[in-house]
Amino acid sequence: MQKNMLITKIFKNKGEKLTKEETYDRLVNLMSPESKYKEQKALGAIGGAISHGYIKECGKYYICTRDSQ
Repeated sequence: MQKNMLITKIFKNKGEKLTKEETYDRLVNLMSPESKYKEQKALGAIGGAISHGYIKECGKYYICTRDSQ
């Protein structure tokens, strides 16, 4: 697992659960205000975390499946 993944700044421990909206908002807020395409980058971080098995979708929530270490 890469240590510089944005999603690991939101989900640090296995079993953590956030709504999809909270997850998206927190990722967008992590980026600098001048960051171009920060909304798209947040969505990309979520998509990458799902495809790599770091988080999973559960209804209107994302649940962390690994520790960030």
